[in-house]
Amino acid sequence: MSILTGTLKIAYNKFRRGTKAGRMRLKYTLSVLAVFSAGCMLVGENHDMQKYPLDSLTGLQLMGVTGSAETFKGKAAVRIGNHTEDLSRIALVTGSHLRNGTIEVDLAAQPIKGADPSVRGFAGLIFRAATDDTVLGGFSRYEYFYLRATNGRSTDPERSAHVVQYASFPNYPWERLRSEAPGRYEAHSADVDVAVWTHMTIQVHDRMAKFFIGSAKEPCLVVHDLKQDPADGSVGLWLGPQSEAWFANLVVKPE
Repeated sequence: MSILTGTLKIAYNKFRRGTKAGRMRLKYTLSVLAVFSAGCMLVGENHDMQKYPLDSLTGLQLMGVTGSAETFKGKAAVRIGNHTEDLSRIALVTGSHLRNGTIEVDLAAQPIKGADPSVRGFAGLIFRAATDDTVLGGFSRYEYFYLRATNGRSTDPERSAHVVQYASFPNYPWERLRSEAPGRYEAHSADVDVAVWTHMTIQVHDRMAKFFIGSAKEPCLVVHDLKQDPADGSVGLWLGPQSEAWFANLVVKPE
């Protein structure tokens, strides 16, 4: 029995005996109960929303990436860099979790200085991630969406069609998805540019995900067949090879 329930029972018994003190105590207890219940409802509505301003490295687990806190184009952010040729490097957001729901973040990406000309400034988000220290890279699985920043304003039709990308680790890298289903898992977006702040939103429900750029009401990419079974997992900041990005204002809203 909770302390509040026990107190209410005692007050009610005194009320039944007709004592003035009992009636006063019951009135007071009911007032406390009303405030307590209202507070519970307020907490319950928002207890799962996770907000990360990303104005410092606090709460980030850097896994093979560099990191610093900076102000970029007027916005406090973390600057995360992958200075290797490895396909994926990650800054895991400690304490984050999502199975179904919405993830939002602001990011600005570019190739690192001296990067190979084929590098596009690859940056995005992972979700439903499961860590595993026994495997190379530290993860057993995750889903992810990312941008190719230099493709957003490209006049090359082939490149401009490949701005937004979905992929799934470990079995479905972008090469396999493009080979087996050309165009199904990537999309164009003219709202993406190099080193320019871009707001991205991912909505996930079971095997479906929708990807939005900016304030668009319609997604630029919809994936109907996410490659892994729905499972709760962590959220992280993703960097492709020889790429860096500034991240700010991460919000994770589980359903």
